[in-house]
Amino acid sequence: MPAAKLTYGLRWDEDPVARHRLITDVLQGRCAEVEPSRTTVQAEDGLDIPDRPSYFFVMRTEQAFGRAVFVYTDNGTSDQTGEGGGATPFDSGGLWHGHLRTEPPIGRDQRLDLFRAANASLADWQRDFGDYVRINYSRLEEYVLGRSPKQGTPPIVPRSPPNSARAWTWEVRVPRDLVGVRLRLVSGAMLRTDYDDYLDWLWRESPVEDRDAGQIEGWAAKNLILSDKEARSPSELIEADLLGERP
Repeated sequence: MPAAKLTYGLRWDEDPVARHRLITDVLQGRCAEVEPSRTTVQAEDGLDIPDRPSYFFVMRTEQAFGRAVFVYTDNGTSDQTGEGGGATPFDSGGLWHGHLRTEPPIGRDQRLDLFRAANASLADWQRDFGDYVRINYSRLEEYVLGRSPKQGTPPIVPRSPPNSARAWTWEVRVPRDLVGVRLRLVSGAMLRTDYDDYLDWLWRESPVEDRDAGQIEGWAAKNLILSDKEARSPSELIEADLLGERP
């Protein structure tokens, strides 16, 4: 199976300047300094995840997690592990907060045990993800579409309902200081109206030098998927791209 890609969604900050600065961070290869939510911090503390890492999905998107969605390849090497890094075949926050149904039901101590047992290192996640897909799906496309796995990660219930696709969507956590080192941005998707607003800010109001702004616009012209129809979300555009379809 080809190397899996990672997706990262930016939620829409009400402050357009803050929003545009985050987009600029991503397009310039930096970690987007997004303040984690209270529930994310609670899950990290409960699961002993240190240093507030950045979160990525593997080969999937979720509309709730981004009005701008970006796609990365992981070029990291085995010595770039980092504290807090790792991957699980489910949403870690959903596990900790009891949003992932299990049979039998498990308490928080058992949720921590399950997280630790399922957690793969950054050096091994590609191999483990490939094994997971081969065991649970006849085709990778079924995973990308969020279909239920054959067995998933017991005792998490591998069907919908009671669970949604986040119960079997792989999550990769990368320490923030390694995002720019081991990940390479390869594509992204936005609504054209949002991108036009961003581009106007980039050239007229941002502190970005003209040369750098030109490089951003040049990369976007080649790699950013834009939609003129607000009915088709950036997540849907990236899903089509991951499936090898023309968005």
